[in-house]
Amino acid sequence: MNLLILYTKNTKEVFNRKSAIGSYINCLSNILQAEGNTIFLNGIPFNEIHLNETPEQGGSSRGVITRFIPSFIKRRLRDRLVLKKADLLTEELLKSTVKFDVILEFYNLGSQVGVSLSKALNVPLIITYDGPIIEEYEFFNQGEKPFYYDQFVDRQKESLLQAKEIVVYSNPMKDYITAITKNTQNLTIHQNVDFTRFDIFEAEKDFGSKPIKICFIGSFLKWHQVDMLVEVGVDLLKSGKQIEFYLVGDGMERQSIADRVERLEPVVKSKFHLLGFLDGEELFDLKKQMHIGVMPGSNWYGAPNKIFEYGAMNMAVVAPNTPTIKDLFTEKEINFFDWKDQASLAKALANFIDHPEGMEEKAATLQAFILQKYSVDQTRKHYVDLLS
Repeated sequence: MNLLILYTKNTKEVFNRKSAIGSYINCLSNILQAEGNTIFLNGIPFNEIHLNETPEQGGSSRGVITRFIPSFIKRRLRDRLVLKKADLLTEELLKSTVKFDVILEFYNLGSQVGVSLSKALNVPLIITYDGPIIEEYEFFNQGEKPFYYDQFVDRQKESLLQAKEIVVYSNPMKDYITAITKNTQNLTIHQNVDFTRFDIFEAEKDFGSKPIKICFIGSFLKWHQVDMLVEVGVDLLKSGKQIEFYLVGDGMERQSIADRVERLEPVVKSKFHLLGFLDGEELFDLKKQMHIGVMPGSNWYGAPNKIFEYGAMNMAVVAPNTPTIKDLFTEKEINFFDWKDQASLAKALANFIDHPEGMEEKAATLQAFILQKYSVDQTRKHYVDLLS
């Protein structure tokens, strides 16, 4: 079977190990290719793709120039580019000499690629829907609506209505899609677990050892609220807790977090370790040492990929009580805190720090739950069944 996988936001992101969605798409492609399928990512043969790490981009005169362009003009140009890129990819794929049998689209803003190809080539379309794209757009653009809002909404609705199957990762997301399509029959719930980041550590940890090591691993984005974790950490350290924090990753907020840590008094600052992006054995070795993994922030729909990564490594987990996370986990497995509440996060962390036996028990319960419910075999079966 020739399977076309689409991700229209940014082709480079698909090939970037630092991108969570790019890394997952590559993980899934490997799983499905092992089943005898021939995979094409945005039309490129999967076997020709090499994952990389996107380097930091330096400043340019263009950034200086665009500061003087009114925001509504920048928004119009940016949104128009989104539509144009989707249209150009559609045209390119319609000219392909490859006969695609099924299309699997990880849906993105402004895309009509999957629905257009599905209709033109008379092949089934499956959509994996990661989150409400208009809401995400508005978050990253300080509440501004897309300039081409109606077109974006229409393209999304047409795509969802055309899809033979739609994959979401929680009941709240299922309800969100159902409100658009008025159809629950073609919706399935499945977690997009990236098994290339799914290291398993089943050896015993000494949860009573000091200092207790606490980590955040992920992108430094506003909604991940790493800044709130730092403030909580400062307060806990000043109260005498024997703890250290390991902050792993890159992202838009990383420099501001680094600046905040740099201003701390030396004794407190020494307990924070900003390690940048880690991968492979280096990351695995770090995770083996960690006692607690923290998901300090999310949005209502955010997929809890970090909980899977932490839990598989036998860490106790602290996470916000968002609708999606509460749909997938219970208090038996993790310590919840009130979403966006700094005092509640501090309390949830202190509960583990002060009660190492409870920390160890929840870490073991979470790991057993994850290993029983989520696996490569389950992901393979889910998608093979959808594609058949």
